Amino acid sequence: MKKVLLALVVLATGVAANAQKVNFGVKGGYNLSMVNVSGGNVDLNALSTFHLGGLVNLPLKNNLSLQPQLLLSGKGTKQKDGEHYDNFSFLSIDIPVNLVYSFKNGLFLGAGPNIGVALSGKEGHNKQKSNFGTNAGEWNRLEFGANALVGYKLKNKLFFSANYTAGLSDWDNYSSTKWRNSVLGVSVGYFFN
Repeated sequence: MKKVLLALVVLATGVAANAQKVNFGVKGGYNLSMVNVSGGNVDLNALSTFHLGGLVNLPLKNNLSLQPQLLLSGKGTKQKDGEHYDNFSFLSIDIPVNLVYSFKNGLFLGAGPNIGVALSGKEGHNKQKSNFGTNAGEWNRLEFGANALVGYKLKNKLFFSANYTAGLSDWDNYSSTKWRNSVLGVSVGYFFN
């Protein structure tokens, strides 16, 4: 516990020392959402959706920064059922917190944890409302994952990025299967200061 508190104090000190260099931005783009299933025989397809939100770039030391984001993000999958597809589509709040290294040429790389909270969902051919909870047949609202990103920032503060978020926690509540979200996203964004 002492090590965690010490790390937080060091991080806060680094952020405070560089507070005048904090950048705020917005971003939006395309998500290709997939669900990886272990156990059972389930054939699922990718679902096209979107993401939109804001981010803060907090300089730490040298070319390192901490970059938390708050995104409204579509997730889910679709399953072929005869002549049509049954969609499982969810609207979530995602909070990736990446440690980012920026090169002098504008290229940046980052990685970190992601927390997702499902706000709503629709499923099936008739788009019925999804149920959230801890019982079989209900979906977990809270989701944990790992995020990696690569991007390029122009001198005019516009940036382009691609990220991959791999879900680490189980999304469904069946003991026989484990559903994990994975999302490939491409974004365009802008830093204001």
